[in-house]
Amino acid sequence: MSKVGWRLISVGNCARAPSVRFELSSFALLTRNLKERSSESGTTTAAEEESMWVIDAGDNMMGRLMEESWCGLEGLRRLKGVFITHLHGDHVFGLPSLLSAVKRAGGKQKVTIIGPSGMRKWLNSALWVGAPDLGVRYRILELQYTPYRTRNWNFHPSESGYKIVPMSDDGKWDLSEYIGTDHFEVKAAPLRHGIPSLGFVFQKPGRKLVVLGDTCDSSAVESIGKDCDVLVHEATFTKPEAQIAQRAYHSTAEMAGNFAKKIGAKTLLLTHFSSRWLSDNNQETFDGVRPSLEDPVSGLTLRNVQNINPYHGLTVILNEAKEAFGSESLYAASRNLEIEL
Repeated sequence: MSKVGWRLISVGNCARAPSVRFELSSFALLTRNLKERSSESGTTTAAEEESMWVIDAGDNMMGRLMEESWCGLEGLRRLKGVFITHLHGDHVFGLPSLLSAVKRAGGKQKVTIIGPSGMRKWLNSALWVGAPDLGVRYRILELQYTPYRTRNWNFHPSESGYKIVPMSDDGKWDLSEYIGTDHFEVKAAPLRHGIPSLGFVFQKPGRKLVVLGDTCDSSAVESIGKDCDVLVHEATFTKPEAQIAQRAYHSTAEMAGNFAKKIGAKTLLLTHFSSRWLSDNNQETFDGVRPSLEDPVSGLTLRNVQNINPYHGLTVILNEAKEAFGSESLYAASRNLEIEL
């Protein structure tokens, strides 16, 4: 018997480059697995296992995790894996330092890195130059993207496994058998972006979480993301910039809202905001925080929900997405916003 608790925590919410006040879009998924074991004498004991999974790792991901009370340096010993949606720098440049921090924390675990074609080339090249003696074991699961060819790049001393995961006939990837956990499932699907980009679907009994990378077309995720409890979707542009969004292979807030409605998502969490929205010099972005609330639509508990200043430009994005989504269960990712699933 296994019972799992999930906490999805927003680590950052901006696109392209971090600023003094805002970090790059990324998330941590904390899982608590309570397993009951029976001994030979017939007695039953319960052991709780806590794990952390990171979704994208831009610049300063290590620093952000280390300064948070729910993680800190010691918390990196619980890092089981890193899901990289795509290889643009604002989603991956912090990965080498994050792995180095696991060694500083005294972590002995093997970390699984899941990413698109090119993941092994990028990571091993960076580590050969900057950390040839990394001292942390990792293995790479590279999701073979049909239009791209994967080469066999040099083996790094800390690499303890590498596997190319082919796309199945339905155009998806089922990762459950590869990530070393028996208490939740993970699937992935391709997104349309300038380079290979992925959407991940995490599922356990009674709960489904969908986290998408950069995208201008998320339709491939529809079949496996239907009726999810939470959809994390980028909202880099707004409706008047729709043509720019398409050329940049990004989404508008309206597109995010439409997709959330299409798949029947209960809650929509917007992220990957352009710096022009977050750096409104005339108004503070956030105006107070709600320590805890229960969403009236999804019934989920949220913590550290930042109130958006109604006079700030970010409200344009929220209102546009809300109108398309047709639901009030919509939030902007902000530092330490937490959703319990």
